[in-house]
Amino acid sequence: MIYIHIWITVFLFLPKSILCALPWRDERTVIGAVGGDLILPIKQTGIKYISWVTVNGGTHFATTKPGGDIDIRDNRYEGRLYGTADGSLNFTKLTREDQGEYTATIRTVPGYRHCNKKYNLRVFKKLLPEDIEILPNVTRNGTCGVILSCKVNGSDVRITWSRSDSSVIINGLLHILDTNTIFTCTAQNPISTISRTVIPKSYCQEDLQTMSTPGNDLLYGVFIAKGFEVVIVGLFLTINLLLTKKQDA
Repeated sequence: MIYIHIWITVFLFLPKSILCALPWRDERTVIGAVGGDLILPIKQTGIKYISWVTVNGGTHFATTKPGGDIDIRDNRYEGRLYGTADGSLNFTKLTREDQGEYTATIRTVPGYRHCNKKYNLRVFKKLLPEDIEILPNVTRNGTCGVILSCKVNGSDVRITWSRSDSSVIINGLLHILDTNTIFTCTAQNPISTISRTVIPKSYCQEDLQTMSTPGNDLLYGVFIAKGFEVVIVGLFLTINLLLTKKQDA
């Protein structure tokens, strides 16, 4: 028990410079959209200035100060970075190239050591209706069956199928025997959600129409014409044979 009191006392009277220098527990994940804005927050007082560095490459690309002052040191960020009142960094016009890890090195007023904060910036494209596609595969074995695949153009996308009775199937591939049921494919990433609804029966009808294509109709017509031709030739030969026998008689 004595040791506990000693450690508590030591902790309470640690200089703020030492507490500030303690390792940051976890990096913070910040999510943004392509073309959008976001803030890498600081939320700390007693700041003199903050150096912003990319973890991959170690580039010191900007320095911010409380009050909104900013010094952009990398032309790639020119016109896209702004400082905030507390020294946080405001990213605008985000691109996929902005995705990555960042470190904020915080210099404080005299008597304090600097602190480091890490950020994992993730940038996603907003999903659009045209990004989702339903790929059907029709099978026939007495009845029409459909295999549906939901394909989405995007990264880190979660795909789920749901039925008209609200049951959910978490899978990108769906085997369907009850083609009259309505199914909906929903695609979701961290910033957006899109969906598309289908009735599998419609693919069965399209498949039947495909089986009766203009090419097949043409081929069928050729067979019919040839059949008539054979019948006519046969009749001609039969009549000719009868007339010949009559003349001989």
